Order: sequence, then structure tokens, then C-alpha cells
Amino acid sequence: MTEYLIRKGHVKIGYVGSILASSSIMDRYHGYCKALQENQIPVREDWIIEDRDLETGEIEIGKLPEQMPSAFACNCDFIANELIKKLVENGYHVPEDISKTGGPHN
Repeated sequence: MTEYLIRKGHVKIGYVGSILASSSIMDRYHGYCKALQENQIPVREDWIIEDRDLETGEIEIGKLPEQMPSAFACNCDFIANELIKKLVENGYHVPEDISKTGGPHN
């Protein structure tokens, strides 16, 4: 999914997923990091957004970064849809302002 964003011309790419919540989210995060590294794009910690409370499992997209990337790789379609809601609430348009993988409007 990160390679897809890179092929579309993005070099400022964030990740949405609580890395410690599950092995599948962690695996997708490692794939995200690998794709960035292979394309000599730095991983920015401020562009990693938590998507759930680790204790309760409740889904809630964390705070958006002050300086936004041009795209986000989301750990699943459901989270991509939740990200769209958060972006729209904060005045962004998807995909005009910010692209993402997963869900509608790829």
C-alpha cells in the first residue's frame, strides 16, 4: 500500500495504526517502513497516528500532526474510513488535499 502511494508521487507519507495493538498492524507498519527506506524516504515519527486505545481497544484516530503529509497508509479499510471522517472534521478534502490507502476515494 505504501509502494502504491510512492508510485503515485507521494514522498510525505504517514501511517495510521496503533503498532502495538496487533501483529497484523505491526506487520503493515514494518511494510510501510520498508517501502519508505527502499525509496530513501525518511520515516517521520510525528506522522505515525494511533488509531485505538491499547487498554480498551476503542477505535479513535489520534491527533493529526501539525505539519501534514500528502498521504497516509492506513492499516485497514475501516481505519481509512475513520481517518477520512477525522480529516473532514479538520477541514481537509480527501483525496484533493490528502490521499490515503484503503476504503473509498483512493
